[in-house]
Amino acid sequence: MNTRRRISLLTVTCALGLLAAAVPAVAQGTYPDHPVKVIVALPAGGGVDIIARLVGQKLAAVTGQPFVVDNRAGASGRIGCRWWPRPRRTATR
Repeated sequence: MNTRRRISLLTVTCALGLLAAAVPAVAQGTYPDHPVKVIVALPAGGGVDIIARLVGQKLAAVTGQPFVVDNRAGASGRIGCRWWPRPRRTATR
């Protein structure tokens, strides 16, 4: 098999692979599909809170979903960190 044919075959194989990988993404809805909660483990009114709210506004404009900043201050940030890993409850659980 000559080099030119091998490169053509490789190109077609890669293109088909990329096409097959893109098909499931078309069937999915927009993400995020619900309001996003941003947990800030520091008191309200501080620098981190202000930055989180500004970034949340920009992300809300881009995604079309509201970004809610939830301040969980106390215990050197441990209270806010405790809320972070909890999964969102859905109707299927």
